[in-house]
Order: sequence, then C-alpha cells, then structure tokens
Amino acid sequence: MKKRGIALVIVLTVASVVVMMTGAFVIANSANFTSLGASQRQREADLVTSSAIQFIYYQLEMDQTFGRSAFGDNAEIKLEGGGMRVQHVKGGAQAQLAGVLLDEAGTGREPSFTATIYNRLDQAAGEKGSGPAVPADAVLIRVSGRSGSFTSNCDVLYRGEPLFDASVTANKLVQLSSNSAINIFSKDRSRNWLRSNGDIQLNSFANGSGHTELHKDDGGTQGVIWAKGDIFSAGNPNALEGKRLADASLASKGVLAPKSRINHDIYKLTPADLSVFKAGETKGAQSGGHMLPGTYSVDLSKVSWIGEDGVESAYVKTVSYTPPPDSGKDKIVWYDGRKIGEQLILPEGWGVQSYRSDLEGIVRLGSTSDWKAAMTFDFENNAFVADNSAIQVQGDLRITSKLDGVFPTIKLKSDESSTGVIRSMGGSISVQGTLTGGGAMVADGDINLMCNPNKKTGEETNVEADKTSGVVLYGENVNIYGGSNRKVELKGLIYANNDVNIHGGVKVVTENGNLVWQGTDDKLESLQLQGAVVARAGSVNIAQTENVGLTYDQDYLKKLTKGMPNNRRRIAHLWTRSY
Repeated sequence: MKKRGIALVIVLTVASVVVMMTGAFVIANSANFTSLGASQRQREADLVTSSAIQFIYYQLEMDQTFGRSAFGDNAEIKLEGGGMRVQHVKGGAQAQLAGVLLDEAGTGREPSFTATIYNRLDQAAGEKGSGPAVPADAVLIRVSGRSGSFTSNCDVLYRGEPLFDASVTANKLVQLSSNSAINIFSKDRSRNWLRSNGDIQLNSFANGSGHTELHKDDGGTQGVIWAKGDIFSAGNPNALEGKRLADASLASKGVLAPKSRINHDIYKLTPADLSVFKAGETKGAQSGGHMLPGTYSVDLSKVSWIGEDGVESAYVKTVSYTPPPDSGKDKIVWYDGRKIGEQLILPEGWGVQSYRSDLEGIVRLGSTSDWKAAMTFDFENNAFVADNSAIQVQGDLRITSKLDGVFPTIKLKSDESSTGVIRSMGGSISVQGTLTGGGAMVADGDINLMCNPNKKTGEETNVEADKTSGVVLYGENVNIYGGSNRKVELKGLIYANNDVNIHGGVKVVTENGNLVWQGTDDKLESLQLQGAVVARAGSVNIAQTENVGLTYDQDYLKKLTKGMPNNRRRIAHLWTRSY
C-alpha cells in the first residue's frame, strides 16, 4: 500500500508539472496564435479580392460592355465549376457585384467581396464629378474583400487593346536590312511598336552606317522593337546582345528587346471582321455587284465607221475583257465612242459583245442587284470606279494597261452610307495603277498592287486612305511593286495571312499561259507606310529603299474593322493600387 501511494504521488506530481508547462506554453504563445489567425484572415481577404478582379477581367474580355451601366436586378451569375458565388447588386450609379468564396465545410464564415465597375471601354472618358477619373477606352475595377473583421481594398485600371498594336507585326522574319534609313513613328502616344515572333533584320545603324530611330512625342511612351527571336544589324552576322544591344538601343532612341519568352498572339482577321462590307444602317446604300473573272486591260485600238464622206477611222481608248483560259466566255470590248460615228465597223476580233461609252465617256462594267453598274470606267480620266458596290469576282481579277505611260486609277469611293469593295472569291486581285479613296480589296488568294504615279494629275501617292473609311489590302499574300514610281506611300491596313512583300520593281512573265508578276531588286527612293502592316503567319520583307517610314495609326483600325466578334475585347493591365 505504501508503494502504491508513492507511485500515485509521483504520477500526480508529473501530471501537474505537464499541465503547468502546457498552460505556460499556451499563455506564452497566445499572441502568436492570435497573429496566425489574423494572418490567415488577411490572406483570405487578399485572395477573395484577387479572385474578384480575375473574375471581372474575364467577364470584360468576353464582353467589353459588361458593367457599362448599373445592374437592374440582383440576379446571380451562373459559374461553371463552382467555388464562388457572384450576383448583381441592384441600384447605384455604377455597376456593382457582390460575391463569396464557397467553403466546402459550410461554416458560413466564407470570405466575401463587393466590387464597383467604372467601364469606359470603347467609350469616351468619364465626365468629371461622376466618380473616379477613368480615361477613354479603359475600365477601373474597385474591389473590397473581407474575411472576418479584416479587409483588403484594391483598385485596378485596364486599358482596351486594338486588334493590332504595332506599325509592323509579323510571325516570322521582319526584313529591313536593305534600307538606308528606318524611321518608326506612332499616332498613339501610348504605343510605338515593331513586333515579330521571329527575327528582325535591321540596317547597319549599329555598325557605324545607316539610321534607325524610334520617334517619340513629348510625353509619349518610348518606342520598342520587340522580337521573340534575335535582332540583327546588317554588316554583322551575330545577333545584337550585351553591350552592342545596349548601344543599339541608345542609338535608336528607343528599346530593342530580343529573345522574349512570350509569344505575341496575332489576331486572325477574317473578311467578316472588316467594317467595309454592308452592315445594317452604316452601309445601307451599298449594292452587291458582280464582275466576270479575268483580265481588264486599257488599250488603244483603231476603229472605223461609216460617215458622211464614206469610211472614216481613228484610234480610241478601249477596255478589253479577256476571260480565263478554257472558261468558255467570249472577249468583251468597251470603247470611247464620243468622237466616232454611230455606224461602227467592228474591228477584227471584237466579236458581238462590244459596247460604246455614253456621252461623258463612261462605260459600265458588271452589274449590281439593283441594276446599277458594279464598276465604271471613265475614259477621260483613265479611272476604274467602284462607287457604292461590294463587288464579287468568282476567281482572279486583273486590271492592267497596255499603253505606255497610261496607268489607270482605281477609285474605291466611300462615304458614311457606302463603301467600294472588290472581293475575289477563291482567286487573286492584281492591279497595275493608282489606288485611291476608301474601301477594300479582299482576296482569298494574293493581292498584287503595282504602284504607278497618276500621269494626268502628277500625283505620286499610290494608296491614299480616306480618313473616314480607309483602305484595306487583305489577302493570303500581299505583294506591292514599285512600278515606274520610286516613291511609294501606303495608308490603311495591310493584312496577309502569310507574307507581306514590298518590291522595288516588277517584271511580267508568262507561266502556263498566265501573266505572272515577279519582284525585282530595283531600289525605291521612299516607302511610307501609315496604319498597320500585319503578316499573321509569315514575314514582312521590305525591298532596298533609301528612306523607310513606318507609322502606327490606330484610327485606320477603328474605321476598317469591327473589332473582335460578340463584343469580345483584349484588355491590358495599366496599374494596381492596394490599400
């Protein structure tokens, strides 16, 4: 019994010591436990705030009009996969959301948030006094997350991004090594880029000759030449890196950024994304026209007619249509009939399809659904004119001149209610002449444009975009040839699914019975590209040129494209403020 009592005393003594030590440990670390709990709550508040921002970001990318105005109900937003419950908050001057992160244990103490959206995407800047100052085409998200008594407040500003954000964008090589001077400008103070997912070959400016400069307006952002691959300067086979790269950036007055780990996503533009086609009320006067595939050539022909003194003859301008080989179609001739008699003797080879111009020297080519001319030709001004038609051609379309020194003008006339468009279905479009006005040439195949000055007016500009509409060159490949003009100016959007090629000159050869244009190495004096040039899956190759000017102008993109379908939008982060 005595031994049992001693054992019990020992056990009780040890137990009391353990209890005392445990109590002391708890008392000593109670502050740490409190701090740990507080840290967990604060982390939960931060996480629910971040989750809310990402959720709203996703909603805005899927629909840029999300939260543009206050919600009129308290409806719940259905989410796949669960994890969070979000609903509208009715009332208020701005769109508001409320939500919680769901707890699997169902404790009822889930972290929650409230969010206010100030959405000015695709809108002008917010009016002063109506809330936080939000710039045009931007969105401010203001979120307050809570867990217990802890809060996390965050403001995030995003900016809407254009479909293309650079003067030149390519998926492969950008070739500029043969140009003496390269000047890169931007009409957008926040963007001045030249981008490639491949390599960029610049001139020899980094090796003591040539000139490359990224121009910046006062207050504008610094220009960037960005490549996922390497950046080279002609005269040295090694890529720019280290001190040579730093010196080259300094010489360009911008930033040269090679070897990016990020692949630049180039939007796949389709003809349906272009705003130049009839769309509701905006293009209500546009007619659907059709022209035969083949070659339309300006020429000079000798014609005869029976006059008062017998048979008389004269040379007159003509436009002849030559159908594709084996098409079964007949040749068609339109002629200037203003100065010849009525009783024409058809020249050999004209056939029965010969048409006289009206008294103003104009002939009708093709037709529209409302009995108008799809295109006209004005003999006085050597001009093909698409006034208000979206012209479809089932195959190749070629417009050329067989007269030395006579280069026709192709006018794509455009206004608020109508746009001139030439659309080749399953073929290519080849034009030898001066393209003016606003509209588009869109082909499933290639676009070939031989630039020549307007001899009648002396104009040197070859592709002049109307600011109210602009010009689109869209094709599998877009090839631009210098022709007889050593100064080439292009304004608008040039988009190729593969390559964009600028050639100094052209030679015409016959392959398999067809005329084919081949680029030559002739040197251009000047090449000025304003708008955006995009080679989605290929390269941009610019021929030997004395002076190259590349100017990014987002105005053309806004006028020429509808943006992403279903109101989707790319948005980019500008800044975050946590408090």
